[in-house]
Amino acid sequence: MPTPVDASFWSTVPQTDEQRAQVSAHARLIDVCALVPRTELSTFGEVRKVDNDETDSCRVELGPKGSVEKLSWASMVVFGDVPQPGATVRQLGDVALSVLPDDPGTSAPEKTCNATAKFRSGAAIYFKATTSPTTDACARLEALVPGAVQRWLAAPPQGTSPDTRRSVLNGADPCAVRSLLDGTGPFGVPTLNSCGFTYRGVDVVVSFENREKLILSKNTEQMPDGRTANVLDGTSYTVVVGPEFAGETGYLGPSAPAVNVFADTPDVAKDVMRQVLTLFPAT
Repeated sequence: MPTPVDASFWSTVPQTDEQRAQVSAHARLIDVCALVPRTELSTFGEVRKVDNDETDSCRVELGPKGSVEKLSWASMVVFGDVPQPGATVRQLGDVALSVLPDDPGTSAPEKTCNATAKFRSGAAIYFKATTSPTTDACARLEALVPGAVQRWLAAPPQGTSPDTRRSVLNGADPCAVRSLLDGTGPFGVPTLNSCGFTYRGVDVVVSFENREKLILSKNTEQMPDGRTANVLDGTSYTVVVGPEFAGETGYLGPSAPAVNVFADTPDVAKDVMRQVLTLFPAT
């Protein structure tokens, strides 16, 4: 586990790939659902549902059943400047807040607004609000963001929120497998839950997600450790690495933590998956 850091860490611009990897590692340790607790959500109405759908995101449904009121937010890393045409940008101390409302000419039955709070380190929190036409979705986000930023600086650990789903994927680095493979090279831009690299001359992407089991491929292959991989087109391998989450199931059934490997050739995909699974020992 990375050594704990103080709040000033998030205001320091990383200069090397190693420093950027450290920013990602510390961002993965933060409980995303704890950034906006239920006590604060309740100021916007009845909190009908809080769903920690992925390790880096949280989704909320507000109001009575059938209401359009929703909120979601996700932790992420954004190294460098990313233009956001139409966005309004202002500073919250060392944090740049970009707010992008929906098209003012839209006739949709709801309003939406997107906002990103970006720390100088490259860590960021993305927010989205959907409200009824009579509610200012952007004002709602601007009210939420300062508190979420302060909670990020306090770095609440995974499991702080009672709504967080705990699994082996919490804090896991999808790039960690590169240390087990000889001769990997850079490919793409790593995110908190995915990592691209080259290996044995082909492109590879490793990703982690909470996967609903019913959408897994019906083609399976036994892995050396006894676990079953769902295989698509011979080049995409998915293995469930933990028990199903308790509680309400999704539209396609219960979800469970899963690791995915995609590679341009089947032999590389299988080889990388074998190594990824050593990071999540079977129980």
